[in-house]
Amino acid sequence: MQRFLLISLVCLCFVGGLHANPGDVDLSFDPGSGINGSVSSVVAQSDGKIIIGGTFSTVRGAVRNFIARLNQDGTADSTFNTGTGPDEPVTCIALQSNGKILVAGTFTNFNGTERDLLARLNPDGTLDTTFTPSSWVGYAATCLAVQADGKILVGVGYGFPGILRLKPDGSLDNTFYPFNTFDSYVSAVAVQTDGKVLIAGDFSYINDTVRNHIARLDASGNLDDSFQFGTGPNFGINSVTLQTNGKLVIGGYFASVNGTTRNNIARLNVDGSLDTAFTTGTDFAVRTVAQQTDGKLIVGGDFTAVNGVSRPGVARLQPDGILDTTFDPATGASNHVNAVCVQANGKVLVGSESSILGYSKWKGLIRLNTNGTPDSAFQSYTGIDGPVNSVAMQRDGKALISGAFASINGTNRNRIARLNVDGTLDTTFNPGSGPGGVPSAYDPSGSYRIDCVASQSDGKALVGGYFNLFQGTNRNALARLNTDGSLDNAFHPAPSEYAEIVSVAVQTDGKIVLGGFFNSINGTSRTNIARLNADGSLDNTFNPGSGATEGGVFCLAVQSDGKVLLGGDFSGVNGVLRRCVARLNADGSLDSTFNPGSGTVNNSVYSLAPQADGKVLIGGAFSKFNGTTNWHIARLNNDGSLDTTFHPGTGTDFNGYVFSIIVQPNGKVLIGGDLRLFNGTPRNGVARLNQDGSLDTVFDPGMGAKNGIYNRVNSLALRPNGTVLIGGDFTIFNGVARTYAVQLWGDPLLYIRKTGNTAVLSWTNAPAFSLQSAPSLTGSYTTLPSATSPYTNLTSGSQKFFRLKAN
Repeated sequence: MQRFLLISLVCLCFVGGLHANPGDVDLSFDPGSGINGSVSSVVAQSDGKIIIGGTFSTVRGAVRNFIARLNQDGTADSTFNTGTGPDEPVTCIALQSNGKILVAGTFTNFNGTERDLLARLNPDGTLDTTFTPSSWVGYAATCLAVQADGKILVGVGYGFPGILRLKPDGSLDNTFYPFNTFDSYVSAVAVQTDGKVLIAGDFSYINDTVRNHIARLDASGNLDDSFQFGTGPNFGINSVTLQTNGKLVIGGYFASVNGTTRNNIARLNVDGSLDTAFTTGTDFAVRTVAQQTDGKLIVGGDFTAVNGVSRPGVARLQPDGILDTTFDPATGASNHVNAVCVQANGKVLVGSESSILGYSKWKGLIRLNTNGTPDSAFQSYTGIDGPVNSVAMQRDGKALISGAFASINGTNRNRIARLNVDGTLDTTFNPGSGPGGVPSAYDPSGSYRIDCVASQSDGKALVGGYFNLFQGTNRNALARLNTDGSLDNAFHPAPSEYAEIVSVAVQTDGKIVLGGFFNSINGTSRTNIARLNADGSLDNTFNPGSGATEGGVFCLAVQSDGKVLLGGDFSGVNGVLRRCVARLNADGSLDSTFNPGSGTVNNSVYSLAPQADGKVLIGGAFSKFNGTTNWHIARLNNDGSLDTTFHPGTGTDFNGYVFSIIVQPNGKVLIGGDLRLFNGTPRNGVARLNQDGSLDTVFDPGMGAKNGIYNRVNSLALRPNGTVLIGGDFTIFNGVARTYAVQLWGDPLLYIRKTGNTAVLSWTNAPAFSLQSAPSLTGSYTTLPSATSPYTNLTSGSQKFFRLKAN
C-alpha cells in the first residue's frame, strides 16, 4: 500500500505532518536483547560456532525458537535457518562427524514437519528429511550420543524408559538389544573406545538385576556384568564423563556411592568400583561435567561451594578432583547451570537459567576465559532482564523506566534506570543500589518494588513504590533522584510506615500529587491522597479531608485547571460515595460537579487521561459503568457521567485490563494492557482508538507484545516526534526481539521552515519515504532521486507541490 502526504509550497510557507507505518517497531530504538530463556544444551562446532538449545525464543535480537547457532563472538548466525524451529523446548544436542546436528526435546514438530522429540538438521539448520526417527523415540528422548560408526544412542524417559540405538537414517537398530526393562529414566549416555555403552539416570534395576543409577552395556546392548560397583549411588545421576585414562566421572544429586560419602560428584574406576582418591564434593547437585584437553574438569550445577570453597554454579577441578583455584568465576552463577562446553581455545561456555558473573547479570549463556573471568568479547547481553512497569519521558528525550529488572545488558540497575534516545543504557544516571527493604513483623521478607516514576522539569526523577531504603538511606515509599541518579537528600517527605506510593503526578507549578496506600505524610493525616510542595514538605493548602477510603489510589492526572483526577479501588472520598473514580478541586476538596453516580464501575480503575475538552478516559479491570457494559475502557463527560458518544464496541477481551492511556494531540487514544482483542480485532498489548472509541486500524502493531502466554503492556509514553515508548512484560514485539521495552512509530511528521530566502523541508523516518514534486495539484508527480532529509533545493517565487511516498 502506498501512502502520500501533499504539501503546497506557496511563498515558502506551510507546516505539515507524516512517517512510517504507525504501529511498526522503531528499529532505531534498541535497549539490547540477549537470550530470553534458559539454555539447556551447548555444543561447539569445529569452526568455532556454537549451537544452543533451551526454552528461549529470541537470541541477540533475532527470533530463534528453542535452538540457535551463534557466531564466535556470540551474535546470532543468520546463515543457520531453522524456520519456525521446534514447537517446544530443546533439551539436548549432538553433532555428527558430517556436520549434521541431532536435536532432542519435548517437541512434536519441527518447522511444521512432524518430528516427535527427535530431529536431525542439516549444517544450515534446515530439517534433514532423510532422517526419520523410530516411533520408539516418541516416549521421551532425554540424552544423545553418536557412535564412531554413525549410529545414534538415545536415552529414553517416561513411557518406555531405557536406551535405544538408531541407524544413521533414524530407523531402529535391532542388533542392539533395547528391550531391557528399566524402572525409571536414563539421563546420560557415553560411549567407550571399545564400543561399550555407559548409561546413568534415575533407574534402580535393569530387568531383574539391581543397577542403582548406572550400568554398562556391551556393544549389543546386553548388560555388562564385568562392570561392578556394589550398591552404587544412593540417588540419581545427571552426567557421565569419560576421562582419557578410562575412569568415569559422575555428577548428580547423591550423597554416597557404595556406602561411602560422595556429595554429588564421584569418580569410578574402569571396573566400576569407587575411586577412593577422588574425594571432592559439592553442597548441591551437579548437573553437568565437561573435560578439557589437559584433563581438567569443568563442573556445573546448582551448587554454591566445592569442598567448602565458594564456587556458585561453576568450578574447575584438577584431573584428580582437587579444586583448581586458578579458575575463579567470582560470584559465579545463580545456582542453575545446565550445560558447560569447553571450546578448542580453552574458553568455557556456560548455559544456564541466569548467571551472575562479577557484579553483572548474564542470562542464558556466557563464555568464560581460561581463568574463569567473563569473556568481554562474547556478546552475552540480556537487554533489560525483567518487566518494565512504568515509563516517563524527560525533556531531553531520555526515558526513565522502572520495574522488576535487576540489570540492563549486564550492568546493575536495580528496579530503575534511564535510557538514551536510542534505547541504550544511560550510564551517566546511576541509582546505585536503588530501593531496598528491611524485614519487619509486617513484612518478614523485606520485599520492595518500584511502582511509578515521574520526571520533573529540572530533570530530577520521582520514584514511588514499596520500599523503606533507597541507596541504603532511609526513604519510605518515595524518593527523589538527582539528574545523575544519586539520592536527593533534601527531599524527604516521610510517608507513613508500610506505605506504598503507586502513582505520582507533577503539576506545572512543581507541586507533587501522590496516590497509593498510606495514612499520613510526615505525621499529618492523609489517607491515600496528598500533595507535596516542591521541596517534599506537605502542602497544607491541599486538604482532601478523610481522603480515599476502603481502597487505594492507583492513578492520578492533573487537569489544566488544576483539578485532580483519581482512579483506584476506593469506595469513598472524604466521606462521600465515589467508587473507583473521583475528581478533587485544586484545594483537595471533593469536586461535587464531577459525579459518576452511585454504581460507577464494578472493578478497579488503573489508568485515566483527561482530554483537552474536559472529558476523561478511564481504563481498568471493570466491565460496567453504572450498569452499562464497557469492557475495561470508557469515557466520561466533564460532569462524570458516561459519554455515550464514545463507542468502543465490545472493548477489550475478558481479561484485557487496561493499565495505561495516552491522548495524542490529534485526539486519538492509545491504550496498553493485557488485551488480546479490541472489539473483536486482534491487538496484543496495545491499540489505538479514534476519537469516537472505534479501533484505529491505521495504527497496526501486528502481532504486538508477546512473552509466552503473556502480552502485557504496563506503561505508554509519547515522544514529541509521535513515536510511542512502551514498557511491559514481553520479549518479542511483532516478531522483533525486544525485552520489556519497545518503541513504535506513531503518526508521521513532516516539517518545513524558512531560512533566509529559501526553505528547508525535513521529515521523520526519512529512509521510509521518497520526496516527489509537481507544478500543480493536477500535475504529474516525479520522484526527486537525490532528495534526502533535510531537503534545501526549494526555489523562491514559484509554486510547487510536494508529497512523500512511502517506500
